[in-house]
Amino acid sequence: TYIAGVPELVTDRVNGFLVPAGNVKLTAEAIIRILMAPADELTRLGLAGVTKVRECHDAGREADKMKSLFESIVARGERL
Repeated sequence: TYIAGVPELVTDRVNGFLVPAGNVKLTAEAIIRILMAPADELTRLGLAGVTKVRECHDAGREADKMKSLFESIVARGERL
């Protein structure tokens, strides 16, 4: 659903399905689409989702950012 950070990672029909929160009719339709979708379409959606998460949330890259942030704070003599 379109809540919190979900739309930052999921693009409707590119790497998943998005529906408005609380919209029972559209949620049911999306579930039916998934159940009726051919396996190759679901595989495509899943692989696109994995790619998006890896692009946005690489653990090594995020750790490097945190390290740089802490080093800059220490270099300025600031306290955490």
